Amino acid sequence: MGETHEACLRRELQEELNLSIEVGPKLGSCEFKDSVKTIHLIAYHARALPPSSPKAPEDESAQNSEMPFDFRLVDHDQWVWMEVWKLGSLQWAPADVPLIQGLMALPLKNPFEGHDDNPVSI
Repeated sequence: MGETHEACLRRELQEELNLSIEVGPKLGSCEFKDSVKTIHLIAYHARALPPSSPKAPEDESAQNSEMPFDFRLVDHDQWVWMEVWKLGSLQWAPADVPLIQGLMALPLKNPFEGHDDNPVSI
């Protein structure tokens, strides 16, 4: 048996953003086909977990000191933190558009209510 979707999401965010998360409920999915490949995307609620060790002040890869975790770009050039309803203001890859439109239409609620940490919808 292979890696679960939830385990894959945790691993990918750790590898690409140095971000540890708790995965919540599935929000939706979509499939995108072009002449070369099929891409299946799945969105989950998730929340960022505090870093296991404090970030060093000289660490320039931590892009925003206001973030409550040690966020670093490993495989990406930039990032933006925003509310779900603002996602339509960004330029997305064609495969992402149906899922983003679906997420923007959902009445999203925080499945982690009652926790002290900041929720993050991904």
